[in-house]
Amino acid sequence: MPRDVSRAWKWYRQGWYRGPEWRRIRAEYNNDQDAYLNAYRARPEDLDYSRDIFLTSGMKCFTAWQARLTGQLRRESYWNNGQKALQALTSALRAGQPPSKDYVFVAINFEGTAGPREVTELGVSSFDTKQMFDDAHQTVQRLSIHDEHFRLARRRSRKFMFGNTTRITPDMLPEVLRGIFAFYQDKCPDGVIIVGHGLWDTEIREMDRYGVTIESLPAVVGTIDTAYHYQLCSDERGGPCGRLSDLLSAYHIPCRPESLHCAGNDAHYTLRLVLALMLKKLVGMPACAYSRVEAVQELIARPLPIPPAYLRVRYEEDDWQQYLDDNLGIDPSLDLANEGA
Repeated sequence: MPRDVSRAWKWYRQGWYRGPEWRRIRAEYNNDQDAYLNAYRARPEDLDYSRDIFLTSGMKCFTAWQARLTGQLRRESYWNNGQKALQALTSALRAGQPPSKDYVFVAINFEGTAGPREVTELGVSSFDTKQMFDDAHQTVQRLSIHDEHFRLARRRSRKFMFGNTTRITPDMLPEVLRGIFAFYQDKCPDGVIIVGHGLWDTEIREMDRYGVTIESLPAVVGTIDTAYHYQLCSDERGGPCGRLSDLLSAYHIPCRPESLHCAGNDAHYTLRLVLALMLKKLVGMPACAYSRVEAVQELIARPLPIPPAYLRVRYEEDDWQQYLDDNLGIDPSLDLANEGA
């Protein structure tokens, strides 16, 4: 029969061995190849089946292309807004005048297990850009980064150096993320810039997996990804050098190698890295604004806490509601212990 030698038939037959869904096909037909081939032969004669394999394959390619294009457009929109915010901030520093808008840079970092992905830690570090232009005492105050570290699993992890560790359960993570960004929305109406190292490939993807899309966070207006920023992540040959440890070393940012791969520490380091990028953009700084630059330089190069001083406060799961009420402004009536991921 003509259909036995058609290209569609060949594709259908080869799908048993090399097709993209050969595992699913074999499972569906219980590893019975004859049943699989007979399913194709048994189609009614009055149907035009000669091009169905091509159509299915073409639709799969189109769907994959559409998803990829949508992801690129989604990323580019937030990326451009993040760059505009960074440029506005550097221009304001160069001019010695406060910018028209104040932003909060919020660095996030997830750590998890290999294989089946499971988030075990969340690190959040924030920097309010308004600090750099606070002249209440005629001098720039000592700048600060606010750090938080959340642990989701009872397992050994590297020590968090910059504050407290809060223990939560995995089903609390979505509400924690929403609460954090709601807090910064109230604190800074102009918007939040999410910062990360490999942000879209890791952090945004994990947030999507937990149902907290970046579009659902009205506080977020832009992103900065230090792993793909040309000015920050290029060596002398112009090629990418994406490892966080390499970049910290290149910009002389204090870092203990053994402290990396702790979510809270990595978030803090990434935020310092963004500030280093901002200073790199400043050329010909006038004397009137140099004190502000010195304050940022001091923050970037600030020594790390002494190792023996790892004094941490752990909020047990029963205390989590009180923590939210005090720090994130969450409605006390929320029952987060029973909230689904």
